[in-house]
Amino acid sequence: MIDQLLEATYTQKFIGMALMGKSQTMESLDRSLSSFENCKNVEFMVHPGYRTIKHTNESNNLEGCGDPDGPDIFSQSSDREHEMFFLTSDEFKDYLIVHNYELLKFSDLS
Repeated sequence: MIDQLLEATYTQKFIGMALMGKSQTMESLDRSLSSFENCKNVEFMVHPGYRTIKHTNESNNLEGCGDPDGPDIFSQSSDREHEMFFLTSDEFKDYLIVHNYELLKFSDLS
């Protein structure tokens, strides 16, 4: 019973640290996922989005990740855009279909 509860509430595997930014490629994703056997769910950590631009005029620096002084280094990274384009690519969508992966929200696990 406990095993079933844990299996339904938590992901069995986690990937993402080695796949951040420009390291996020189809080859690196496939290498990571291919290493798992008999795994029902995998959490894939990503931070996609448009990067913010730090303006020289401080009053325009309203966006960022929790930094009251405007965009922090993370929110200015082009790696976020790379991840966004990767995750919305036809190649990624095709990979999920071919390998029978289904995208879920974390709340779908419980």
